[in-house]
Amino acid sequence: MDVPADIGRYLGCDHVQELQVKLSVRDHLFAHLFDKSLPDPAAKEAAAAERTQDFWEVDAPKGVYIRHRCQPRKGYNVPDEEIINKCDLSNVRFTDFVQSSLEDDAASEWDTFRGDARGYVQGKRKPSMWVGAAYLFTKSCKDAKIALASIKRDRQELTPQRRKLELKASGTWTSCSTKPVNVMTYGRRKFRSQTSDNMDR
Repeated sequence: MDVPADIGRYLGCDHVQELQVKLSVRDHLFAHLFDKSLPDPAAKEAAAAERTQDFWEVDAPKGVYIRHRCQPRKGYNVPDEEIINKCDLSNVRFTDFVQSSLEDDAASEWDTFRGDARGYVQGKRKPSMWVGAAYLFTKSCKDAKIALASIKRDRQELTPQRRKLELKASGTWTSCSTKPVNVMTYGRRKFRSQTSDNMDR
């Protein structure tokens, strides 16, 4: 609660503020979207977060359950009877084949899975191994095709490529990449050198 003063040292760090600095286009936060020769600063984190095990994704408002298949297999996805009953799923299924070992396989497919005396069964198998996602719909979902289209549209709107096109179309990239900004740098180099000097004495 000291009297306000100019920016300087705080908690051992020297703070230096520069006002109205003109950065190069390459220094912009989203420069990698517009210049493919620049590395994506989040690329390493994204690679580390890549999933290798199957997992569920739920879009409750649309009534859609998505089972992502990361482990290659031939069988189509059918959830356990307990999941079907608890989530009140219909037998409508949309399978999106992201990758398949046969080039002539369909990229996606609508079908239904069936139940018999033994419970719910897959009903069929693909002739090749595949990974991708199975979309399952609740009985309250009025139109599965509309729900699926809505999910795919929402995801498309979030892609960096679409964001890039929007920025270019609006001219935002040109203006924000050349607009002067305020820069704050801080470091403890002086503090460390003083500490080491004091220890040497």
